[in-house]
Amino acid sequence: FSAKSFNNYQEDPNPTTKSNVLITSGIFKYSRNPMYLALTLFQFGVGASLSFIHVCLMSFVTIVLLHYFVVKKEEQYLTNRFGNSYTTYLDNTSRWL
Repeated sequence: FSAKSFNNYQEDPNPTTKSNVLITSGIFKYSRNPMYLALTLFQFGVGASLSFIHVCLMSFVTIVLLHYFVVKKEEQYLTNRFGNSYTTYLDNTSRWL
């Protein structure tokens, strides 16, 4: 769903590319980071289904790493890029769920 939203706005989902549009509709209305959330839920689900407790535990490490090394930098960039529009979005939309 989130990749489709990026395509609809002709944006690149790669977090290192420049953003031209602030996407706040679709799945982004409910979560600011649906792709990172899906990644960690998938990781946890694979670990749980294969009974690999270490993979399940690593999904929590993944969340922490994403939070501090990706999400925080993205939020700073988007705040600088979109200003009040983005801070309003921050106030109204959960980071994860």
